[in-house]
Amino acid sequence: MKNYKLSFSVKTQYELDDIYLYIAKDNPERALTFKQEIEHSILNLINFSHSGKEYKKKKCRYVLHTPYIIYYRVDEKNRIIKIAHIRHGARKPFYFPKARSLTKNISQKKVVL
Repeated sequence: MKNYKLSFSVKTQYELDDIYLYIAKDNPERALTFKQEIEHSILNLINFSHSGKEYKKKKCRYVLHTPYIIYYRVDEKNRIIKIAHIRHGARKPFYFPKARSLTKNISQKKVVL
């Protein structure tokens, strides 16, 4: 089975950086390890793209890295996992563009690993 590629919007990269900076205020070492743990959770999706729970209301999937939720969509045709949001579980629901306009609305720039 062919592995998937990951795609991050610029917004998602900022969300991950914001998590790091927030934790680093109190504990820089833990901020680094926590960021690495989130990145590891995301990298696991390459081999286990459907391991996250389905979120039917937003037509996406998500995995938990408590207290954060990583929202993503799987593009089966192109074998790409699009990481859409990384949000604290206590925050209000997010805006998630419809599937057909995901790449246009989230960001003009994408990073594919």
